[in-house]
Amino acid sequence: MQTDPNLESGQGVEVEYDGHIRVVIRRAGGSNTAYSDASAKLARGDLSKVARDDFRRFIIELYVNAVIQGMYVRSAGAWQPLPREVWADVLIARESLFLAIQEDANRVENFAVEPVA
Repeated sequence: MQTDPNLESGQGVEVEYDGHIRVVIRRAGGSNTAYSDASAKLARGDLSKVARDDFRRFIIELYVNAVIQGMYVRSAGAWQPLPREVWADVLIARESLFLAIQEDANRVENFAVEPVA
């Protein structure tokens, strides 16, 4: 399957969760070098000394900095942007949301080139 590098590492794709949260994500991998570089750095570290909560926070920060491009909540029928400063806290508080974002950011089909008709 051919992917669109701009969707993988540029503009990203919009994904809606639970009808009231919309997140613009880049691919966790592929041509997204910001993600690849940061995850490679993580792999080179000594993870045996990292507490589970610290590791989880690090992974969330990795996604906030290299995968997530925007986060919006529906308020009074309109999409309102959440400030970047709160994204990590939202994802820590809503683990199921973070897990869904991880899954979508790893799903190659989300970044596929549209077939030309």
